[in-house]
Amino acid sequence: MQRLGQDIRAAGRVLGWEMKEEGEGKILGSICIRKKHKAIVVITYNTTTFNITYSESNNLRYDKKAHLIHKN
Repeated sequence: MQRLGQDIRAAGRVLGWEMKEEGEGKILGSICIRKKHKAIVVITYNTTTFNITYSESNNLRYDKKAHLIHKN
């Protein structure tokens, strides 16, 4: 499972995300665009599945009811 975590972090970094290991099977991903827009997600994973969950954001017009941020 260590290899899977390394692969997830590497994939996020390639896309510009800062990826931080938070413990076995859990990664915190964050991205900041133009020092103005920020998103943070929690990625949980095991040997068979992974899940990406919204944590917080700034200036992305997050809709709590629909669980969506605005799209570009």
